[in-house]
Amino acid sequence: SEGALMAVWVTNNQQLVDWTTKVLMPHWGVRSRVRTWLWLKVSSGGEPVSALDAVHKKPFEHLLVGRCGEVEGAPELPDDLVLLCPPDAHSRKPAIGEFLCEFLPDNLKSQVEVLELFARELRPRWTSLGDQAIKFQDTRYWIQAPATGPTPQQDSDSKAKQVPKESYERV
Repeated sequence: SEGALMAVWVTNNQQLVDWTTKVLMPHWGVRSRVRTWLWLKVSSGGEPVSALDAVHKKPFEHLLVGRCGEVEGAPELPDDLVLLCPPDAHSRKPAIGEFLCEFLPDNLKSQVEVLELFARELRPRWTSLGDQAIKFQDTRYWIQAPATGPTPQQDSDSKAKQVPKESYERV
């Protein structure tokens, strides 16, 4: 739809980057110049997980981002953006949905609809398609977060207690 963003993770194969940028994204309606952002995989200490010039395993992946049509009030997509974060489980990409919403015009932010192809986890208010869409829903990929919500209470007139809600955060 007009003003939609399309973001595609691509490996470090330059032919695949070129094909996605010049063939696939225009075929799917991207009319703006496609931006190439990088996800630099860093250790918890902030160092790249491997040498930048490594022959086989590069410490970065490409994220190609473009807009379908032009929409008044949409923030400009930046060039040469680098996302720094540690890698998670094998082949699991960083959660960038909220970050991408910053590049939508204000009038579209409340109506966001997301389609994720080849998804490996379910996300709230997203349509996730793929044969591994529930892969990272397993409890081993989540840690229990501190309880939130009402605190347990018991008054003298009632034996009822409000039990705190449990929540989980992504590992």
